Amino acid sequence: MSDETKSPTIHLVDDNEVDRIAIGRILASVGIAVREYADSDAFLAELGQSQIACLVVDVRMPGLDGPSLQRELLERCLDIPIILVSGVATVPIATAAMRLGALDLLEKPVDPERFVSLVKTALSIGEDREMRMNLALQLKEELATLTEQERLVLPSVCDGLSIKAIAAQRELTFTEAARCQSSVLEKFSCCNPLQLLKRFQKAGLLVELDPSLASADSALEFTFRSDRSERVLHPKSLAKSQLSPVR
Repeated sequence: MSDETKSPTIHLVDDNEVDRIAIGRILASVGIAVREYADSDAFLAELGQSQIACLVVDVRMPGLDGPSLQRELLERCLDIPIILVSGVATVPIATAAMRLGALDLLEKPVDPERFVSLVKTALSIGEDREMRMNLALQLKEELATLTEQERLVLPSVCDGLSIKAIAAQRELTFTEAARCQSSVLEKFSCCNPLQLLKRFQKAGLLVELDPSLASADSALEFTFRSDRSERVLHPKSLAKSQLSPVR
C-alpha cells in the first residue's frame, strides 16, 4: 500500500519551483504527503487518479491561475478544501478567493506554523465532507427501497409527527400511517423518528416535500447543506459527480 493510500495527500499547484520546494518541505516536516504540479493543466490531467484531501494553489500562474482553477473545480462540482498562496495577497484577491470558497489566502513565503495549522483545518474539513457524502449515498440507497406511499410519509416521520397527525396530513388511515412509519424506520435501520432525523442531519441532509410536484418520486428532495454552499438534490441524482450549487 502506498503512502498516498495510507494518509491524506496535499496537492500543490505552483509554477515557481523554489516555492513548491519550500512548501513541500514544510509539509514533509510534519509528516504530510504532498504531490506537486507546475501548472493547473498538469493537476487537472491527473484529477480523479488519487484522493485530494486539500489543494494548495498559487494565485498568479501562466495559463489557468488559482481563481480560474477554483472556478473550474466548482463547475465540475468538486468540493475540495482550497488554500491560495500569492506573492502579493491583496484584499480584492483575498475577497474573491473567499467568495469562491477558499479557506484562506496566504502571502508567500508562507508562515510555517500558520500554514500547517490551516492545512490541518482543511484536512479536518475534507474528512467531514467525505463522511457526510458517504452517509448521504448510503441514505440514497435506503431511500430507493421505499414505496411511493412511504416516500410521501418520510418528511412527516422526520418532522416527528404522531401517527395520527401523519394520517391526517397524508390522508391515510391510522393503520396505514402506522404501517408506513414502521416500515420507513425499519428500512433506514432506525428505532425512532429522532434517530432517523439525526442520520439525515449528520449527512447534512434535510428532507423536504415540494407540493407543487405531482408524483411522490419527483416531489421528494434532499437539501444538502455544506459549510460553503447549499444544494438541492433529487434522490435519483444523489451522487458525488452530480452535486451542483444552487444559483
